[in-house]
Amino acid sequence: MSEITVYWKPSNALLRQEFIATGVQPATGDRKLSIDLVALTLEQRELLLTAQDKNVLPYLTQKYELLDTPNYSGEFIEKQTLTLEASPTLEQVLEMVRERMEIKVEARRREKAENERRAAVEQRNKALVERAETEIAALEAAGDLEGLRHYSPGPMEAMDWVPYNRRQSYDVTSAIKRLEAAARNAEMHRWAEMHGSERLRKCLERDYRCDRIYVFERAVQEAPGYTVDFYGKARWNERTNPSHDALMLEEEALELAQKIGATGVGIYWLTSAPQDQPDSDHDDELPLDFDCEAIIIHGYLGKYDLVKYV
Repeated sequence: MSEITVYWKPSNALLRQEFIATGVQPATGDRKLSIDLVALTLEQRELLLTAQDKNVLPYLTQKYELLDTPNYSGEFIEKQTLTLEASPTLEQVLEMVRERMEIKVEARRREKAENERRAAVEQRNKALVERAETEIAALEAAGDLEGLRHYSPGPMEAMDWVPYNRRQSYDVTSAIKRLEAAARNAEMHRWAEMHGSERLRKCLERDYRCDRIYVFERAVQEAPGYTVDFYGKARWNERTNPSHDALMLEEEALELAQKIGATGVGIYWLTSAPQDQPDSDHDDELPLDFDCEAIIIHGYLGKYDLVKYV
């Protein structure tokens, strides 16, 4: 093959000019420009070959379309044959091809730079995560619960191009939960040794799970008259216009909460009863239509609510 055919579209203005000039309705389809490859210079042939991205076999397809100018992603937006105002010369065709190649080269440069930037961000975030995991492990080994609660290795760089669940991250929550559980367990053993029943001490000696026994025994001694919402079933609404009796009980509850290390006290309108028994043992005892005024002490032993009916 020593010749290729370049395809292009005439503009409406060009068609109108031709119609006025000749009086003959012009054809509206693609038009052709034949290029003799032998007559081209080596540089011109190389330009046409490179522009077609034929990297495997060194040949030009016989149909050579002049497509709309690509954007700076290197892609053609509509991939339509170019519309021209006049029949192009060889020099104009080569110049248009050259312009498109420059856009593609710039797009590839930008793509390479962006890929390098993203790789650098991912590498820095990975290093931050690795450092964080090492420091979190050291804080946990030292038993530094407050250090874990306030720990931060610094912000990670944004990676908006990566789906959220694939981003690098570190986890301090698990270490905090493990230390908090260890602290609660140590406190349970300490209290049981000094104040617990024989049943509780024997359960702990033999490594049985006995959180419920411990919480109830301790609540009976430290907050008599209150029900432990061990299973977190109590529900309440804000109480307006609390009764005089509730206000007096709240004063006592505030003093008690400070003494036992609870986190807060309030008067509420209870809409669902606290549950201190497993579901299978307790469901039948719950009233179907339950509501009343109550005092609630929050955060007993770090996680439970204590409820007293008014």
